[in-house]
Amino acid sequence: MKRLRRTQRLTLRDLAERMDAAGRRIAHTSLSDIENGSRRIDVDDLLALAIALDVSPATLLMPVAEGGEAEVEATGVGTATARQLWLWIVAESAGRPGWPVIDLDWMMRARPEWKFEEETADTPENERKMINTLLEFFERRNDRRHGDD
Repeated sequence: MKRLRRTQRLTLRDLAERMDAAGRRIAHTSLSDIENGSRRIDVDDLLALAIALDVSPATLLMPVAEGGEAEVEATGVGTATARQLWLWIVAESAGRPGWPVIDLDWMMRARPEWKFEEETADTPENERKMINTLLEFFERRNDRRHGDD
């Protein structure tokens, strides 16, 4: 947050004004506490900060890294390369290092249903049939897990 704010030459008061305009009033002193790590933020704060800083919420979730292969730390994930973490945050890759990159079950859970359907809509017909078969399989499996047989 601090890096993005400084890159845009915003003071904490400037950012507080932008936050207010985004519908989330946070005092400049509280923003300072967030930057210093002494105050946590909730999802509503994160979304308003993304609007105020004109970035994606995913950008705010990423630790600063020198490049895609730089190792970064993230709560619950541990150590990963910046690229691996980014791909997980934007639901392009299944989670932690060592997990399979392509995991259809995970991709279905990690993305809104409409997004998954959009991404598979333009595949060749034979691939589309295979995907539909897999989708039906996972639906039946999920129904059995939830007692909907």
